[in-house]
Amino acid sequence: MRYFRATEPETETLALVADHLLRELFDFGALSTAGSISKEAMINYMPRAQNIRKTLMAVQLAADLHISPGVPFVAHTGKSWPRHVSLAGFTNGTADDPRPLDLVTSVIGCWYATIVNPVPFLDRVARTLVYTAVRSGPDDALSLIVALRRHGQVTVTDEAIGVLLIALWRTLRTESRAEFVDSWAPGLRLDDPPDRWLDIQFSLPTGKSGREDERVFYSPERFIRMATELIKAARAVGSWDDWVISNHHLVLSLPVMYQLQKAQHILVGRPLPLALRTAVSQYEEITEDARSFISVFRSTPDTNPQEVFFVKAFADEAAVPDHESLARMHAQRLSWPAAVDGYASADFANLPQEFSTLSWRIAHPAIAIQSAGGVDAGSLAIDCDASIDEARKVAELASRLQHDEALRTGSEALVQHPWSRGLRWELAIALEGVGRIKEALDLITQAVVLGPTSGAIWDSMSAILATANRAGEARRAKKISRAFDVVAALQNGGPESVLY
Repeated sequence: MRYFRATEPETETLALVADHLLRELFDFGALSTAGSISKEAMINYMPRAQNIRKTLMAVQLAADLHISPGVPFVAHTGKSWPRHVSLAGFTNGTADDPRPLDLVTSVIGCWYATIVNPVPFLDRVARTLVYTAVRSGPDDALSLIVALRRHGQVTVTDEAIGVLLIALWRTLRTESRAEFVDSWAPGLRLDDPPDRWLDIQFSLPTGKSGREDERVFYSPERFIRMATELIKAARAVGSWDDWVISNHHLVLSLPVMYQLQKAQHILVGRPLPLALRTAVSQYEEITEDARSFISVFRSTPDTNPQEVFFVKAFADEAAVPDHESLARMHAQRLSWPAAVDGYASADFANLPQEFSTLSWRIAHPAIAIQSAGGVDAGSLAIDCDASIDEARKVAELASRLQHDEALRTGSEALVQHPWSRGLRWELAIALEGVGRIKEALDLITQAVVLGPTSGAIWDSMSAILATANRAGEARRAKKISRAFDVVAALQNGGPESVLY
């Protein structure tokens, strides 16, 4: 899914940069909160998050980008949230959507709230649930809260969300929607604007919980459908990055849904139906598999996918001799990408390239999370000393017009330092020198994403876009380059011309 869509000619590259940056924010939120909230990781990542915010502001000024339909959002503060935009929901591709900057500010505001004091954040989640439930029903409230968790915008624990969902379930049994809203926030009216919903105090309802009946509000059928979609998405991934993210999504989503199903059936005095009980048991196993993988991922930045897949395949083969049973186990227990299903334990040295290592796309989140646990990124740093030396060699070779040698040196170095922005930058310039413009543009886009506030890298992107006969985008990239040079001059006494 692309999070941004270009609305003007010659803005596609800028939309791609913005898409990568917003996706990274969402991925970091998921990676840092699955299992437990890591304040240290959020503190580590916050400078990067603020740089992303600055970049998206600059891109928004240079190109009129809009958020694609289907992106979950929730307001963080009523002081700056646009009055015409809903408190929470999914974007729909209209003028009623939040602006990109509003969305990013809200996401970062959620993390700040978690770092400073997580207790008031429960209030924010309660507002989101009540606001959505009163407009479109409890199932939609559950769907939204699960989507917000997957996108790193709700960082409270499963248990806290469960308490709120059960309270919501109880109060929805009141006689009217107005009475329901008043039980959460006395004096609040259904038609009050979002800023009023944000400013008024919310609290867990006390006293009578409405009519005593046996209605089950959260649909078991919708729960199974949502869980099945998550599991299918995890099995359909095409890279190690996406498999890492999908396991975190499972841990963030499945427990909220199956614990809620168990709780509401207990409250109405009914046992779980057999089919639902079977599904819940399977999802509990899947969640524990995903939790186990996450603990391995967080222990080291260069977790070898071959090792993880090898251990799982070897254990499966030892436990289940025939391949038919093994395939059934994979289908039932998930956490196994279909793209590598055909690999036996002896073949995992030949995994597809996409499953060989974490890519540059989640480099910043991975470093922030793993350094919070005391793990040094080493050669996987964005620009370590060794990768900087190699980038200098590439630049020097290219300056002497030794393009083939520059490309060979840079490509080999990039294998050793897969998250290096400096190597991508110099390789892009070298590729432009030999007329390989599409490859140059791909690499300079990656370099911009890794170092989005560098005026020098944006300037190189402008030059490559001009060579590609994309004059409009070249002018926009140049405008962003100059803006960041001005900021650097104010902060450092001069524009940033090099990274090293």
